[in-house]
Amino acid sequence: MIAHAARETLATILAGLSLLGGEPQVATLTPAIAPLEPGECGETVERAQAKLVRLRYLPRRAASGCYDEATRHAVMALQKWEGLERDGILGPKTAKALRRAKRPATGAGAARRVDVLLDKQLALVVEDGRLRYAISISSGAPGYETPVGTYVVYRKEEMSWSVPYETWMPWASYFTGGIALHESADVPGHPASHGCVRVPAAFAEWLYGFAGLGTEIRVMA
Repeated sequence: MIAHAARETLATILAGLSLLGGEPQVATLTPAIAPLEPGECGETVERAQAKLVRLRYLPRRAASGCYDEATRHAVMALQKWEGLERDGILGPKTAKALRRAKRPATGAGAARRVDVLLDKQLALVVEDGRLRYAISISSGAPGYETPVGTYVVYRKEEMSWSVPYETWMPWASYFTGGIALHESADVPGHPASHGCVRVPAAFAEWLYGFAGLGTEIRVMA
């Protein structure tokens, strides 16, 4: 029995080997994702960012190796989808969720679209029927709710001036009236805008390019 167990253990070890140039190489085990704080840099951050990239919460180009604003928004997007506290910090509960998380499901709809989920405060960007990115957003605050419905992008301005609120809105894609997807430096975990859909800087320019004229925007309660 001992010899049999030993053979099974050896077989398990050998299963983790790969032949490279005729020499056996031990396969690298991926360390667990640990809790992190904004501002940290290094391998532990890189591991978390790699998983966020695979889940479509973080663009690969934004995986800097440091826990920056792009990573904070990606963590918050994960928290929103998983129903966790929306603080953008990779604490123990969020780290555990990240280790087990799967890519968000998109459901049926147009092959190319942006679904704005008001309850989760997320935008699911769908390309060729598959999730391209899940982006943390902030929609209209109480009294300024972003209207639910299916729309298309009808106007685009790289730098748009909001007349009623006297502020610039970079990378603005308008889809109904004066309501647009646009970049904002303030994208909290809750609805906070005057009706527009605020987008973090890490995604704003890319989303502007994706959401061309005629692109379907579904705002869902």
